[in-house]
Amino acid sequence: MRITLSGLPDPVVDTLTGLLGDHRLSSVPGHHPDQPVRPEVTDCDVLVIAPARPADDLALLDAATRGLWHPLTRTTAHRVVLLSSMAVFADVPPGWAVDPEWYPQPGCEPGPLAEYLAELTSREIARTATWRATVVRGPADPATAGAEAIDRLAVGIVEAIDSQPTVPWQPVHAVAPSPAVPGRPEWPPRPGPVTGRTRPRRITVYGAGGPLGVSVLSVTAERDATGNGELELLVTDARPFEELVTAPPQSPTAPRPTEVPAPHRHAQVDVTDPAAVLAAAEGADCLVNCSVVRTDVDLAFRVNTLGAWNIMRAAVHHGIDRVVQSGPTQALEPHPYGHLMDRDVAPSTPPHPADRLYFLTKFLGQEICRLMASQYGIGCPVLLFNQLLTPHNHTRRVAPLAISWRDAGRALLAAARVESLPEPSPVVNIGVDSPHDRYRVQPARELLDWEPLDQLDWGWHA
Repeated sequence: MRITLSGLPDPVVDTLTGLLGDHRLSSVPGHHPDQPVRPEVTDCDVLVIAPARPADDLALLDAATRGLWHPLTRTTAHRVVLLSSMAVFADVPPGWAVDPEWYPQPGCEPGPLAEYLAELTSREIARTATWRATVVRGPADPATAGAEAIDRLAVGIVEAIDSQPTVPWQPVHAVAPSPAVPGRPEWPPRPGPVTGRTRPRRITVYGAGGPLGVSVLSVTAERDATGNGELELLVTDARPFEELVTAPPQSPTAPRPTEVPAPHRHAQVDVTDPAAVLAAAEGADCLVNCSVVRTDVDLAFRVNTLGAWNIMRAAVHHGIDRVVQSGPTQALEPHPYGHLMDRDVAPSTPPHPADRLYFLTKFLGQEICRLMASQYGIGCPVLLFNQLLTPHNHTRRVAPLAISWRDAGRALLAAARVESLPEPSPVVNIGVDSPHDRYRVQPARELLDWEPLDQLDWGWHA
């Protein structure tokens, strides 16, 4: 059997070489996201892989997500073993007997967070892959772990290679039992409500050149015209404004930028540039993330996933306690991994993006927002959209969880202005009521104190 060891620390490789001597072993460095995937990774029977661990925080998160996507979507292996660690439980107080039934609680430090995101990336790709995956959680730093810990980890990897899993993805622990602590362990932290937020006056909108960001500006300009203008927006996009106004629209009826009326301003900001994101957040009371890339693999990870990290880090740096994250509805994927044919689908339904690039990269960014909002007490509602349309120019069938462009902009502004949240980063599906009543949209009304103006009920008329 051809087994490729990718990115494993030397002590682990040395021990595995002794345990797997009857197989054809290849050991290669960890995959760099901007380099071609090595032939030993693409053409093998078993891939044992650990993400690269660069020193820079942003590069570390990139290696754990985009750096896994490329090899995992190209390998011909029938078995994948991902090396992770118990650091994904960094926020669990000592004294608990943590086993694979526990869901990770990594906190926000880049190292544990990167390992958690790597696990999520492999888990979602595994839903539709031809291979089955086992995540082997070992010591936090195998490169410096003792001989006994390395032996235990190597045995766990060998057992994972030899196993016949019945599910696409599963975690196992290859570490010594946790030591007991005197008395009852401290209960793991649970995020509570976010209350007492004052309404913002200065909002920075990232990705404002797209139609969703344009809708936010349009709704704000309408409020200005009626004498209700109390907001100042800094609308930003990776492209210069002159290019945005001449670019073709996302769809024939999607709104497009025309002007940025005073007191609002425009700035060219790439969300993949931490310094630019930080500068654009200075002086703001709230940050709204409308940035998105759907089809370009490398940009999707950089914008949708790492962009969320940069924006949340900017909020922490400047002491901003409001962020609004946007993304696609994660509940409408088809069987067997989604909930398209289910009833009573709520915003809290666990997302299963699988290997759909746009959904996966946005989901990873959404998880970054959830963890950082909980850690730093930031109110960060996550608004998810499915179909956005212009009512009077729409001829296609109205889809589940549809909403008009102007109501989408109104919902984002309502999320920026909400004063209390039941948890730091609640997820809400934004859509109109539908006669089939399959998808829960009422939580958005209750959470945001918002009602759509365009009901779209004609979309289901016979």
